[in-house]
Order: sequence, then structure tokens, then C-alpha cells
Amino acid sequence: MRTLRLSLVGTVTLVLLAWMSGAVLAQGETDGVVTHVTGTIVDTFYDDSTGELTFAPGDVHHMSGATYIETNEWSDPRLPAEKRMVLDFTTYPYEGGRLMVTRTSIRMDGADGSWVGTGVGLSRPDGNSQGQDVLVGEGAYEGLFMVLNCGSETGCDGFIFKGEMPAQPESIAPPDE
Repeated sequence: MRTLRLSLVGTVTLVLLAWMSGAVLAQGETDGVVTHVTGTIVDTFYDDSTGELTFAPGDVHHMSGATYIETNEWSDPRLPAEKRMVLDFTTYPYEGGRLMVTRTSIRMDGADGSWVGTGVGLSRPDGNSQGQDVLVGEGAYEGLFMVLNCGSETGCDGFIFKGEMPAQPESIAPPDE
């Protein structure tokens, strides 16, 4: 009886361990719902000849309609190398240089589909820049969206998600007074 009880306990323990390791494995898998992506910028092209530059008081400069093209090497073959952007930005004087706040319209076209969206970024006087792009898939990539954090010193790092982008919440109402 004692041997039977020990082997029954051993069997139950093994089954529980196997089930738990399967559950942990399943939690680590994404079943294609989420894919981590990285990218390295290998070339850039900037053209402000089609843009409009205006000046505001306080040495503030506005540019709208400039073209910026990045060539990237991506970890995921669904991302085309060329990332085309139309930029609107404003620069502000700051500690011996300029800060630049950028809003972009982005398009990446490939043979199987495209990624379309917007971005926002901040460039510092030392040349370091960071931004976030939010893109939605078209064609073969319909039903996917992507969020990328990109920096001039770090490249891009983000995720492709299967499903719909979360809806934009309504604006927060001012507090009651």
C-alpha cells in the first residue's frame, strides 16, 4: 500500500509539473498575435524644397510638407526597407541649439502590402532624436498594426499586433468647478 501511495503521489506530481510547464510555455508563445521587430537606419534622404518655412516670434521656425525617406534593415520581412514620410515640424531655440518637435505622415510600401500611419518625435540640439510611429497594415497586412519606438542612436524597436488598434478615447472633460 505504501509503494502504491508513493507511486501515485509521484505520478500526480509529474502530471502537475508537465501541465505547469506547458502552461508556462503557452504563456510565452504569441501564436502570431504579437511579433517583436527591430530596425536599423542605413540611409536617409531629406528634401524641404516642396515644404513651406515660416517664422514666428521668439526665433521659432515652422516647416510643413518636407519629405524624409529612411532606408532600414528590419528583422521582419513584412516591413519594406523604404519608410517615406511627410514632415511638419517646429524648432525652438534651446541651450545653444534647437529643439525640434515633429509630426509625420508615414507610408511603407512593399510587394505584398503597405503600412500607413503617423508619428511624433523630438530632436535635441545634440542630434539625438526619439519618436514613436503607429502604423496600420494594408493589403496582405490588413488586420495588423504596429507601434515602433525609434531613435537616432538606437534604431527602431517595436511590435506588430494582430487585430485592431485600440480606439482613441474621448477627450477628458475639464473638472467641475
